[in-house]
Amino acid sequence: MAAALSFPCALDTATKQFHLLSSVLSGIIACRIVYKLTAFVSRLHFKGYGKLTDAQKVEWNNRGFSTFHALFVASASLYLLLLSGLFYEDSRDELVVNRTSTLSNSTLGISIGYFLSDLAMILFHFPALGGLEYVSIKSPWWMNILINFFPSLEPVYSFSNKQGNDKEKEKSS
Repeated sequence: MAAALSFPCALDTATKQFHLLSSVLSGIIACRIVYKLTAFVSRLHFKGYGKLTDAQKVEWNNRGFSTFHALFVASASLYLLLLSGLFYEDSRDELVVNRTSTLSNSTLGISIGYFLSDLAMILFHFPALGGLEYVSIKSPWWMNILINFFPSLEPVYSFSNKQGNDKEKEKSS
C-alpha cells in the first residue's frame, strides 16, 4: 500500500520548472485566500476582533495564514515521512537526502509562495507588522530558500551563522 502512495518525480526539467512556478503561485494565492478567510471567520466568531486596530487586524490575519502554512507543511511532512515510502531505506538506490517526489516539490513551492507572501506583508506594513524583530527572525528562512535555489550561497550562510554565534559567545562570557 505504501508504494502505491508514493509520488516519484520523473518529470523533465521544463515541466519541473513549470510545476515549481505553479506551486509558488498556488502558495501565494492560498495565503491571500486564508488571510481573507481568517478575517471573515474572526469577524463572525470573535467579538474582540472588531475592537482591534487595523494594524492588529493585519497581524492577526497574518498569523492565520502562518498557522495554516505550519499545519499544511507538518501534514505533508508526516505523510512523506511515514506513509509515502519515499524515505524507506530500500525504496530507491539514491541517497535519502537526494530523494524528491511531486508532492515534496509541490510542498516546497507552496512554502516558497508562503514565504514570499509573508515577506511582502512585512515589507508593505513595515514597521507595523512586527518591525525589525520580524525581519530578523524570518531572515534565516529566506536565506534557506535562497540556498535551495542557489547552493553556492551555502558557505556565505554558514559563515554568517558562525560569526553570529561567535559574537553571542563573546557577549555571554
